[in-house]
Amino acid sequence: MEDEVYEVEKKVEKPGVVFEYYHPAFWKRVSIMVFDALIWALICLGLFIGCRAIVQNTQTYKDNVALLDERKGESGIFLYDAEQKRYVDIVSFYNSSDVASSVERIGLKKGIETFFTYIGSVTDDTTEQKIRDEYDTFRLSVKTDNLNYFVKNDSDEIVENLTANFTIKQFNENVYKYYVDNYAQGYFLQKTPNVLEINKYFSNMLFFVECPIALIVSYSLYYLAVPLILKRGKLTLGRLLFKTGLVDSRVLSVSWKRYLVRFCIMFCGEIVLSIFTFGIPLIISFTMMAFTKKKQNFHDYMLGIEEVDYSESRIFLSLEEASGESIKKAPDFRQK
Repeated sequence: MEDEVYEVEKKVEKPGVVFEYYHPAFWKRVSIMVFDALIWALICLGLFIGCRAIVQNTQTYKDNVALLDERKGESGIFLYDAEQKRYVDIVSFYNSSDVASSVERIGLKKGIETFFTYIGSVTDDTTEQKIRDEYDTFRLSVKTDNLNYFVKNDSDEIVENLTANFTIKQFNENVYKYYVDNYAQGYFLQKTPNVLEINKYFSNMLFFVECPIALIVSYSLYYLAVPLILKRGKLTLGRLLFKTGLVDSRVLSVSWKRYLVRFCIMFCGEIVLSIFTFGIPLIISFTMMAFTKKKQNFHDYMLGIEEVDYSESRIFLSLEEASGESIKKAPDFRQK
């Protein structure tokens, strides 16, 4: 069955003029969405990088970085990486360096011992002794094939179990590195003054300043400012490329007021809400676009907006622009 078209009949004493409108094919609408999303993502990424650079250059941010670096440098479980120009945990440092396992063991044991002394200096002797006791308990509990990595000697001292024939690398991976990753770094975060607050500050800047600004500004620039500039059919670059536009119930270009309402519903009701609901609003909207009779997504359905292919016609801004032609709209569009 051939696709139906909409006729526009002139209400003046002149020969009738026919304008053909079609719903764009589903693949074309999906292509537009993907193309627009990629352009928006690039804009968002650029704004995020710029916003992050501005935040990181504020004095408050620099002071927090300097204080955290000072704490890390004193702790013993962080080392300065000259290539990355920042402090990294001692495990990551040795994992990325090409040194012998024996050198790693010396560095790890020294770092852990320095960490205990550091914890005592920023808390109290009781806390330091508690953490040391927990470390001893941990070492005695580590096993492979029911063989302990550490045992107590005749003097009741905890020593490496050399009779088990474990390699130095096994000691490093299963004891020292494991302890730093799963215990020491947690103690550093909890017990060291200001560290937890500094990390919360960095997280707040990322999730409540940098990301929202980049998201909102980029989305507004691309999905609001661009269509208001390319006002005939409220085009994005994707719609311009594939020659599709938005029309209202009179088959005229959507007014800026209605488009502004559409933008608010789309951004607040679908994009933002999807962040907190695992994308459910976007899934519903996409499903409506795929299966409803008029192929409208949620925001267009709410406002009576339809997307049309104007490759063989023209979208008018007003009836006056069409030289007094009044547009009579058929019950629904068909896909081309």
